[in-house]
Amino acid sequence: MEELQQRIEELMKKIPGYAGYAERENRREADKELREAVAAAFQSQVDRLNRVQERLLTRGDFATLEVLDKARTRLSHLAERLRTASYGYSGFFDRARRLDLADLDRLYVLDLELANGVERIGDLLAQMGLGERVSELAQRLLDELDRLHRVFEQRRHLIDTFDIDAEEGAEPEETAEEESAGTETPDEEP
Repeated sequence: MEELQQRIEELMKKIPGYAGYAERENRREADKELREAVAAAFQSQVDRLNRVQERLLTRGDFATLEVLDKARTRLSHLAERLRTASYGYSGFFDRARRLDLADLDRLYVLDLELANGVERIGDLLAQMGLGERVSELAQRLLDELDRLHRVFEQRRHLIDTFDIDAEEGAEPEETAEEESAGTETPDEEP
């Protein structure tokens, strides 16, 4: 539970106004706010990437420009995927469904990984701005973007899989609501 709290606090530091998924009635809105904030942060990195590309163009580094053009496309696509993902589409955020702490923790891990990805992209772009090892850094940027797309897919799969589990009648062992309220599950003896 302590690790989960740390992840929540870390996300709250990165996304001002983000309150997390603890309260059932706010989960869908929290998801939407988080995705929009991370998407906007990735979009600002697209703007930074454009400036790096302009500098490379003036230097005539066309080979690296081609790699960075691919990176810009992937970065824009990631931002758009985050921004346009449906946020009311799943039992994961359903008010009637109890949320398993393990699922919630996995979701926070993936959300935090996406938020941290903004910083890693920014660091790579800052290093490129220095003009050294730009070709190597451009490839690392592509690799990081591919990894972040996989993280987004894992997040989407977690939410979609939760729907499948809910349909099959899988009952969570411990819920976020019960943990935060300090209550016992109905099946347990007092």
